[in-house]
Amino acid sequence: MERQTVMIFALAGLESEARLLVSARDAQIEVRRRCLDAVELLAASAVSPGVPVVMSARLPRMSFEVMSRLQQQAGHVTVIVENDIDARIAQSWGAEHILRDIDDIVMEFDAVVGNQSVQQMVDADVIRKANAQITCMWSPVGSTGRSTIALGLAEAMARAGQRVLLIDADTCAPSLATALGIVDEISGLVIACRYAEADSLNERAFATTYREISENFWILTGLQSPSGWSQVQPRAFQRVLDQATQDFDHVVIDISPPRGSLVSDEVFGSPRAFGQDRDGIARLALSSATTVALVVRPDPVGAARLIQDFSEISSAIVQARKVVILNRMPRSKAGQVVKEFHDVCNRLAIAYSMIAVPEDSCVDHMVRTASTMSEVSNGSKIFRALVLVAGELRGFQNNDSVANVSPLIKLFRIRGRHAYAAASGNG
Repeated sequence: MERQTVMIFALAGLESEARLLVSARDAQIEVRRRCLDAVELLAASAVSPGVPVVMSARLPRMSFEVMSRLQQQAGHVTVIVENDIDARIAQSWGAEHILRDIDDIVMEFDAVVGNQSVQQMVDADVIRKANAQITCMWSPVGSTGRSTIALGLAEAMARAGQRVLLIDADTCAPSLATALGIVDEISGLVIACRYAEADSLNERAFATTYREISENFWILTGLQSPSGWSQVQPRAFQRVLDQATQDFDHVVIDISPPRGSLVSDEVFGSPRAFGQDRDGIARLALSSATTVALVVRPDPVGAARLIQDFSEISSAIVQARKVVILNRMPRSKAGQVVKEFHDVCNRLAIAYSMIAVPEDSCVDHMVRTASTMSEVSNGSKIFRALVLVAGELRGFQNNDSVANVSPLIKLFRIRGRHAYAAASGNG
């Protein structure tokens, strides 16, 4: 096999698919496309002529005619077989390069990086999975811009070289698919959960549920309608998270804010009469997170809501790192506001890192054009700030205790003229 840095994979039905993907990545080989059948493979090869193809002998809809065209387009097609039947099938297609032993192709990848052993590659995959990170995006009640920050942060991580999956797990107001202009008949999250409930969620099945946004960046779209929240239950969602942390370096989860007694489930069409809990997904995401990003408004209302709502999640995120993101920060008040929020967080006993994200017209352009932040401008103020946040997530350590916030809530209610006191009667 020629030493190339780009390949197209079509490994349907191959048990060693995950191992090959890891080996290719460690050999610094870019898998430009992973195809599910021969038609998709032929189209991908036509778009990228000359890019070598690695495929399995069990690829659906493959034929002699397709192989002939594929060999003309790709120049080099390797077919992996696992038994004599597979080998005869590949020969009937006219395949010229057939590998029976899966280790053969792994060793060819190995040659690209200079004799790194197969076992080292497998060990590296174990380490990657053990170090997979989950960042949960949380905010108090109110329009904080949490979903926009989740989208930009995930993109910033991806541009830094991490394989990132963004999951829209907001059961009250899912919006990420709409923000990206994605129109699906059914959500990726619902499909993944159905696979999990049927005990058939694996790497291959999971790969059919998420969409590629850009290099290293994928999204698992959320509910089409908030009323469909009961289709995503915690037990199935846990399995989805387990699979996601095996397949990606970083998983970013956008969840709904706490609702408390402000909103009843009947408003969204599904009461708790059957023992189901609309907030179960949010609680599970928070308790599974290695990092929780607290997205708040940089004003008195945002401070008051942070104090009131943080008590609902504090016990679930003791072991997680915290990053406080002050979103839409006005430049004129930045220094004063940051100082005041440091005081609030210290009173809440949060061990945290804090970053202010400035107001930026880039967000308006994102919404109007259904684009990502870097597509609008990778040099925008907001995107540069989120690159810093991504850096914080790689280096910040945490070890804090659960705070008793009730005295602080009372303090804010009594001291109506305090800088963080919410205006009476207007939420």
